[in-house]
Amino acid sequence: MSRDFLSAAGLRECALMAPDRVASLLLAAPAGMRRGVLIHFRLASIPWVGEMLMRPNRVRMLDLAGLPGAQAAFLKMLRSGLGLGGIPTAHVEALHAALPTAKAPAFVIWGTQDKFLSVAHAETLQRLLPNARTELYDPCGHLPQIECAARFNQAALDFWGALDRVGGLAKTA
Repeated sequence: MSRDFLSAAGLRECALMAPDRVASLLLAAPAGMRRGVLIHFRLASIPWVGEMLMRPNRVRMLDLAGLPGAQAAFLKMLRSGLGLGGIPTAHVEALHAALPTAKAPAFVIWGTQDKFLSVAHAETLQRLLPNARTELYDPCGHLPQIECAARFNQAALDFWGALDRVGGLAKTA
């Protein structure tokens, strides 16, 4: 796997446990770097409350919430790593302990107006991930890959192209 989008959990599970299988990391506002998460998401981790809060006519993140199965998928993802108190301390501490061992070059992209996960999460990644480069998009919210698609795509291509030029990325079939 050389060109993939990973959440913080994916980062820990893949890049840190099997570093020989990861050539680079492109991280677009991944959750899990800090405990703090928007109160609406913490409340949505509660059964029934989440279903009411995340109804497609109530929350529309770029019209994604209205897609068939989107609410159930989002709530399942949310509840897998989040509770009323936020992201569990043990998860955050484990990730923080493991990040400095990551070898792959990383590119972190974050929107400065992200209301779901503050830009402080990006600063944590930059501090703990040894080969990280961070780019903040302004104006941009939580989904830079959608909200600033052209800029995001060009930045990703430039990142991977630079790695290819110095031999930092294995060619994939």
